[in-house]
Amino acid sequence: MSDLESMTKEELIAELTKARAEVEQLEVNRAVSIALPPNLSALLYSISLDRLVEGIWIIDKDANTVFANKAIASMLGYTTQEMLGRHLFTFISEENIEECRKNILKRKRGIEEVHDFEFMSKAGQTVYTRISTFPILGEDEAYAGAVASLVDLSDLHLIQKQDQNNFENAPIGMAHIDLDGHFIKVNNQYCNLMGYSVEELKAETFLSMTYPDDRQGCVAYKDQILAGERRPKFIKRQISRNGEIIWVTLSLSVVNDSAGEPHHLIAALEDISEQKRSDMVLQARLKLMDFSFDHSLEEVLIKIVDVIEDLTNSQIGFHHFLSFDQKILTLQTWSTRTSMEVCKREGKDTVYSLESAGVWADCIRSKGPVVHNDYMSLLHKNGLPAGHAPLIRELVVPIIRNDKIVSVLGVGNKSTNYTDSDIETATFLADLAWDIIERKKVEEKLLLSEERFRSYFELGLIGMAIVDTDKKWIEINDKFCEIIGYNRKEIEKLTWPDFTHPDDIDKNKNLFEKMLSGELDSYTMDKRYIRKNGEVVYVSILTGCTRNNDGSLDYQIAHIMDITDRVKAEQEAEWNLKLNSTLAGLYPSLVAFEANLEETSEIILNEAIQITGSLFGNTLTIDEFGATVKACSNLTNDCAVLKNDTLLFSVAEDGTYPALWGHSLNTRKPFFSNNPVSHPKSKGLPYGHVKLTSYLSVPVLLGDKLVGQIAVANKPDGYSQQDVDAMMHIGSYYALAIQRVRSQTDLVASTELMENILDGIHAGILIIDPETKIIESINNVGLEMFCARKEQIIGQSCDIFCWRNTKGKIIKECPAAVSNLHESEFRIYRMNGISLPVSKTVLKNKVNGEDRLVEIIFDISKRKELERRLSLAQKLEAIGSLSAGIAHEINTPIQYLSDNLIFLSESFEQMSLALNKHKEICQPYNNPKCEEAFLFWKSIDMDYLLGEIPLALTQSLDGVERITRIVQAMKRFSHPGMDSKQMADINLALDNTATVCRSEWKYNSDIIFDLGPDLPLIPCFINDLNQAFLNILVNAAHAITSKVKGSDEKGTITIRTRFARPWIIIEIEDTGEGIPDEIMPKIFDPFFTTKEVGLGTGQGLTLCYSIITEKHGGTIEFSSEIGIGTKCTIKLPSEEV
Repeated sequence: MSDLESMTKEELIAELTKARAEVEQLEVNRAVSIALPPNLSALLYSISLDRLVEGIWIIDKDANTVFANKAIASMLGYTTQEMLGRHLFTFISEENIEECRKNILKRKRGIEEVHDFEFMSKAGQTVYTRISTFPILGEDEAYAGAVASLVDLSDLHLIQKQDQNNFENAPIGMAHIDLDGHFIKVNNQYCNLMGYSVEELKAETFLSMTYPDDRQGCVAYKDQILAGERRPKFIKRQISRNGEIIWVTLSLSVVNDSAGEPHHLIAALEDISEQKRSDMVLQARLKLMDFSFDHSLEEVLIKIVDVIEDLTNSQIGFHHFLSFDQKILTLQTWSTRTSMEVCKREGKDTVYSLESAGVWADCIRSKGPVVHNDYMSLLHKNGLPAGHAPLIRELVVPIIRNDKIVSVLGVGNKSTNYTDSDIETATFLADLAWDIIERKKVEEKLLLSEERFRSYFELGLIGMAIVDTDKKWIEINDKFCEIIGYNRKEIEKLTWPDFTHPDDIDKNKNLFEKMLSGELDSYTMDKRYIRKNGEVVYVSILTGCTRNNDGSLDYQIAHIMDITDRVKAEQEAEWNLKLNSTLAGLYPSLVAFEANLEETSEIILNEAIQITGSLFGNTLTIDEFGATVKACSNLTNDCAVLKNDTLLFSVAEDGTYPALWGHSLNTRKPFFSNNPVSHPKSKGLPYGHVKLTSYLSVPVLLGDKLVGQIAVANKPDGYSQQDVDAMMHIGSYYALAIQRVRSQTDLVASTELMENILDGIHAGILIIDPETKIIESINNVGLEMFCARKEQIIGQSCDIFCWRNTKGKIIKECPAAVSNLHESEFRIYRMNGISLPVSKTVLKNKVNGEDRLVEIIFDISKRKELERRLSLAQKLEAIGSLSAGIAHEINTPIQYLSDNLIFLSESFEQMSLALNKHKEICQPYNNPKCEEAFLFWKSIDMDYLLGEIPLALTQSLDGVERITRIVQAMKRFSHPGMDSKQMADINLALDNTATVCRSEWKYNSDIIFDLGPDLPLIPCFINDLNQAFLNILVNAAHAITSKVKGSDEKGTITIRTRFARPWIIIEIEDTGEGIPDEIMPKIFDPFFTTKEVGLGTGQGLTLCYSIITEKHGGTIEFSSEIGIGTKCTIKLPSEEV
């Protein structure tokens, strides 16, 4: 940039016109649109404007800001986003608004002009600018707004103000000289300026003290004045007595003699060295800032040293960084001249202590600039290392931030002594340099952060998408494309509602609208996508957002995880439970003494319709000759051609069954069709028959003998293989029921039927006398379930077992006494003392013609385990998302808190020294004022405060460190690791882990290793497994410590491993206190702990569960006995899964 403060208004207009021409080359002209199109040209235009040093400001016809580049935003203390949309008057003080109105009217009249104007920064400070404005005309030539180019004259204004004060208060050198340049007389100010006495000056000439390059111009200026020409002041350089160059302005006036001829001249010298220095410093500052935009941090560091070296007329320069503890120095760079011409010593990145640094480091010790104008005479210097340039004089300045020195910048070997001006120049530019350095560091960190995010985005572990406020895609990754089955080009034409399941759209849109309004910053939900091929995929999404400075939504970031397998597993478990309950519910009716074929068929039909969700159905039985003998249907009320008394189906002469209904009977195989009209075996429907939209039929087989058929129809969403499987199960029970009814007189057949059914559904069945509560019968499954022999049960009261409800309360009454129990959950204590969760249904029924209570018991331990694991998985997922957000939100304020506590602690040490020094000086016997201060000291117990405050600060720092560790654990919980698996030796890992935590177990425990010698190396995340082993071993050690505390006994921790393909089995068993039954289901829950406050976070076993099951596909289980100990069994796959 040109020297702005020395420009005339005409020159500045020319400079701004030139800048405007450069902008026009970037597609900016007078017809520029106010709403810039979001295309490449606009992007290049915006970037180009942002790189300009001048501020560029565009307003619309209503004076609202539509564009502001970084230069103008920085000038006014805003971001570009904060300025957008704001009215021009919000940046102007009240007293200047009227003038601004007038300027806008000029623009509306098409007037272009350059003028000075004062704006108000965000902090309320006045910003002085020189502004060049141009109106913008629309296509209809009407006024559409204005473009302004602004130059910040605040620094210049400050400098001019300072110069003016200096001019008013500082003396001006005056001298009378003859026409040959000899001094006639001089004033003291002139002598002080040049460093000569009056007598010494009379021996010199005016021209001899002029800098050689300026002598010719000085003579010409004198001749012009003598010729009567009116000339402005002449700027020249003077050489002072000590060789220092002084910039001055020279004004000459002629004194004529009585004849009117020139007699001598009066010279007025004004020292402008400081102004010149300011000019050069300001130019250097602008050049450095401009240089920093396009160069690396290392290049900027070198440039800074080069500039300060040139401005101080030095020959060498260097820059060191100082560590936060103020003890270690690191050489960052030499100046270009030093490294290439002067000094052979390289040493970049050399690290050494402050104690070993030479005299130049006195600036650190004194926290102020240091000048050594006679280095060789210094008594405390350390000397120079080999290869270092000879040192004559040096100037070193510290850069201070938050009362700590962050770096040191030095120059040396100026031909004359360093002055206060050199100190000021170096200090000013060094301070500016550090601001540039910090900005460059932030830029590089942001670039690195962006690269890391990009790597994570493209890694594709989960689907990720960035979406704008219009639900359009900004960016998507390959995993997301894989989840929904579309390629990138296809997705770009869609919005997320286009492939979201219709039943999930309203909920998703509601959450989206809440985020758009600012009510939510993130949300999670499970939803369904419809893939390109029509397949439904279940996903769990976590959506966060980024907002603009005004709080409006900028864009969303969605993390999408495919949970289809998990959902299907849950659905399958629910379906199996429903099917088992249905089959169990059939039992009393099927084995009832008075059951007949018609009632049995109706019961079977109702259950088949209910479990498949059908609207219609029928059952039929077939005699030994293949004829249909009994039929049952719920179609008789809706179908004109079907009546209960005529509901039989004919058989063809060849023994086959006609039409669609007979297809499963002919093939002896089940089938279903969701478009029965088009089925090859369909012969149409008789008039008056209900229309069939879907149809499922299964043959009822007893061995290979056909005994019946079950058919259902018109399921609203069509049939699937799952419906076929359910019907096959019901069909097998129907076959047994048909057989039983047909041999109803045969008690043995009934008994075999019961036992086959009960064994098939794995349900424990007890027959109980309702009057005496005596158990009369129990099946084999029941005996196995209770871990008892038949003679231990039969003839005993039904309260022989200990029952507890779901809340753990003991039920004293016999639960079988209540005949209306239906799938109620209990926990029963078996003969071996181990409890078992069960589901119990009690039905009142006839057995051999007498009223009996039938108690049906299902072992639901596997279901409970599945529910617990699903619940834990959901908790882990929720806590993972929560912990990631909490860790992110807590981390920044904790960093502030930690830094501030460190600052307060270190600052208080200095304050304490100062206060104690004050106490020593101000004793009660010195004077009354000191006595008053001393009494106040005692009244507030200052000695106690000086002793306790450092302790309080130390405890606060300990607390902050504790929080930081918890935050790091939370981060690890939400992001347990992304590194790849590697082959590792589990035996070695266990041995190493036991060694690492030896201090936890050595005092109260002994470790016994029983490691399998044939264990293969397995693929794993060994660091995570080490952490899991460590958590389990530490828990075992703590359990033993609690048990043997206060005695001389020691416990034992046994570590076993063995290989049982495809598993590596690890057992860690301790002889500690054991885990109570009521606590066992909660041990993997996040943040659940039984330890005292401060001794446990409740994350250890949760993390173990996540590492072993989710990251490695293994299992982890605990078994325990109170007072005996606990065993942890871990299974890890020996090969990649």
